[in-house]
Amino acid sequence: MSLVAMTVSADRPGYLAETLRSWLQVRGRQHWSFAFLLEPGIHYAECEELIQTWRAVSGADSCVVYNSKRQGVMRNPYNALRFGFERVPFVVLAEEDVVISDDVLEFFTALSTDQESSDALGICAFSRGGSGSPAEYESRLDFSPLVWGTWLDRWSAIIEPLWFDAVRGPEPGVQEGWDWGMRRIMQVVDRPFLAPMQSRSQHIGEHGVHMLPADFVASQSSNFVQYRRPTRYQRRVDDI
Repeated sequence: MSLVAMTVSADRPGYLAETLRSWLQVRGRQHWSFAFLLEPGIHYAECEELIQTWRAVSGADSCVVYNSKRQGVMRNPYNALRFGFERVPFVVLAEEDVVISDDVLEFFTALSTDQESSDALGICAFSRGGSGSPAEYESRLDFSPLVWGTWLDRWSAIIEPLWFDAVRGPEPGVQEGWDWGMRRIMQVVDRPFLAPMQSRSQHIGEHGVHMLPADFVASQSSNFVQYRRPTRYQRRVDDI
């Protein structure tokens, strides 16, 4: 079994509610475990209730990790991945302000078990847009934090040892963060990520600590849709 680990800041229950609704529509939940890493926040009780309601309705194997102290955007994603890899060999990192297509777990399952994925550092659900069919994916020397997954061997040997050094930017406040860190790790080891030609995730967090409304449109996919038919995923012909 694989695991979805979702970081929750407890500051934006509206985004969390929309995101959880999208996860409630996802096919294949019964084959996955879920963990919610809940931070302290001004809407803690409301966010906890939303999570517990989702757990009861979804029927999925799930748990909540309660952070007694705020871990923040640098450490909570790391903790989520570490928590997952103590239990399963493949972990998907999700966030409270990213909705997904209903076939996203089918997509991750197919690619994570495909031998053609052996050269990849991980799998991203997001694609900004462009050409390609809903069934196609490709390898890219690019990374998106908008729901992504990786394997235990790549976590243990590559990502975890470099995580905290990589999150540091060239100077304080410039290109700092684990998403920038993952891009730096990818460049250092020269390993691509796999990504769909048509996005399986969409950012909804217009207001947040690291998102300005003026930058929100640039964070969107132009070809995301929430409902997709089951398909047989295949690597883009010119990417083989």
